Amino acid sequence: MPDGPFQNDTDADLLKGAAAGDQAAWNQLVDRYGRLVYHSARAVGADPDLATDVSQIVWMRLLSRLDTIRDPEKIKGWLAIVARNTARSELTKRRPTPVIDDLLQSMDLPEREPENVILAEEEDSAIRRAFRRLGEACRELLTLLFAAELSYAEIAATLGRPLGWIGPTRGRCLAALTAELRKLEAA
Repeated sequence: MPDGPFQNDTDADLLKGAAAGDQAAWNQLVDRYGRLVYHSARAVGADPDLATDVSQIVWMRLLSRLDTIRDPEKIKGWLAIVARNTARSELTKRRPTPVIDDLLQSMDLPEREPENVILAEEEDSAIRRAFRRLGEACRELLTLLFAAELSYAEIAATLGRPLGWIGPTRGRCLAALTAELRKLEAA
């Protein structure tokens, strides 16, 4: 880190100076935490170009909130969290999500007897209809699990959820899918 007039200033001093329009204070903040922001984005899977874009977004967010920071001494953690969350959000936006129809079409299904083809098509159609009736969170989770075949850790990172959230939510979503299938069968 280069020596400068703000080298030994606290984060609170730098934020106060930057909020007052002091470019040197802002530059020192960026110098102090630029690598942290960049590597926080990389840590959740952002490639170098995306991490650079995320860094710019994070610094713009901080710039727009300079006068509203409640606890300036926690700025390091705030920057890291915002960088990770922004990177996850951008990764989710950029990742194509398979549609359930693509999943069903890509499955290696055994050869079917001609008399069972119509029944199988009806079953596939019922699954698609039941799947569409699920909430967005369940559709997203089940798609990531079964179509994208991501690990729990990858899903947690993609959705910005704790790892322990995946299993129980998976169970609730599968139960909801089963309930929707039963409703369709009863109709």
